[in-house]
Amino acid sequence: MENTLRTLRRFGRLSTANIEAFAAQLERVELPRNTELIREGEVSPYFYFLEKGATKTNYIDEYGDKKAVWFAFEGELLFSFSAYFAVEGHQESIELYEDSVLYRIPLRKLRYLYDTDLEWANWGRLISERFLGKVLTEMDRNRFVKAKDRYRWLIESRPDIHKRVPLKDIASYLGISKESLSRIRKEQ
Repeated sequence: MENTLRTLRRFGRLSTANIEAFAAQLERVELPRNTELIREGEVSPYFYFLEKGATKTNYIDEYGDKKAVWFAFEGELLFSFSAYFAVEGHQESIELYEDSVLYRIPLRKLRYLYDTDLEWANWGRLISERFLGKVLTEMDRNRFVKAKDRYRWLIESRPDIHKRVPLKDIASYLGISKESLSRIRKEQ
């Protein structure tokens, strides 16, 4: 639970009592690789902490192709954007690349904490702000930055991504073909 506790502390100041009480409510889940943690169109009732493993978030485009839009690794959060932000019609799915250990809590319990405890309300606000910031940064990067520069940023921010994520998914995330990714990799 070490990564999960570190994640709790990273997103805001929580008292030891709050962290201990929260940790006692978490359910440990171990799932094999290739499990679809959240299926497309499903509104997941859980908020997850990724203790061990690697995942991708994707959506199905208008041509029926899966497009990778997010990767998560140890110490990161996983949740259905639709459920957490109460957005209808958002069609994401989350798949596990590796055998994974997660801790989860029902969103209703998390929302109760937000409603009844100022520390948790601030923690939830900080998560929302950081995720919104990440999404906006990604949108700008995908609109205004060349693919080779997006690739360089990805490798700098996640140096071991090639060991854990298939190249086809990295290409999908960058919005380019696998062949274009191969050319960019040769240039670097």
